[in-house]
Amino acid sequence: MSLLILPPVSKLGLQICKLNSPKTFNAFNDAMYNQLTEALQDAVANDLCSGFLLTGDGVFFSAGADLSNGSTHNNNNNNNNNNNNNLPNIEYSPVWKFMHAVMTFPKLLLAAVNGRGAIGIGVTLLLHFDLVYTSASSKFWIPFTRLALVPEFGVGHLLPKICGRAKANRLLLLGEEIGASEAVEFGICSTIVPNSENVCDRLQSDVESKLLALPHGSRTAGVFVDLIRTRTNRTEGIEKIVMAELCVLRERFARGEVSDAAKVLMNRNKSKSKRTSKL
Repeated sequence: MSLLILPPVSKLGLQICKLNSPKTFNAFNDAMYNQLTEALQDAVANDLCSGFLLTGDGVFFSAGADLSNGSTHNNNNNNNNNNNNNLPNIEYSPVWKFMHAVMTFPKLLLAAVNGRGAIGIGVTLLLHFDLVYTSASSKFWIPFTRLALVPEFGVGHLLPKICGRAKANRLLLLGEEIGASEAVEFGICSTIVPNSENVCDRLQSDVESKLLALPHGSRTAGVFVDLIRTRTNRTEGIEKIVMAELCVLRERFARGEVSDAAKVLMNRNKSKSKRTSKL
């Protein structure tokens, strides 16, 4: 089953990709990671493609990682030489392959955050994108501490650099939810689009008319991406940071800390529901 909607590349070179798992609010699991990795690789190989525009189909951009998927570090590769408690090598995991494909993508990376917004990795992946447009009503939430997770996709390094440690820790340590205006203020998003407009259509229109339609626009976009994003990430060793985060995350899953935290939260929510029903 395809978890993505991939229309043909536009005349000016944009590959639109819609997350299409409405029952899970476009939550990420191994299957979605694998399909996104393949889509990104296809976009790199396609000479007619100048950029990749990610958005969500339905009421959410993405509700984050599907925790029922486990640690998302499952590995079916038999050439496993990891002696650390028999845990699989992360470089073979679907989540790492996806993250690596994003971090090394040499063309424009664009995101249109629609509907209710983004949670977890749905937020952290945006820090690797060149332009992020958001609907006015979208919310952004990184509830990693609630679930005994860790900062991932380099968010612990990138977010403080973008907005300062004080603001970043409101999201990372306290798990505060923010709206579209603060997401722009924090540097997570570029532009707010009124709810009356389709955020994906607006982003596509702006990029194509203001950049790709210019003389040598596609080539210019590639040059700017290389100088602004790709070389900076390589210089800062962002891939090593992301790998280190995944190692710690894998250990927390292995110790059962994530499942324990999830159970506690579920029980609290059930208790709140019971108390509310009696009022």
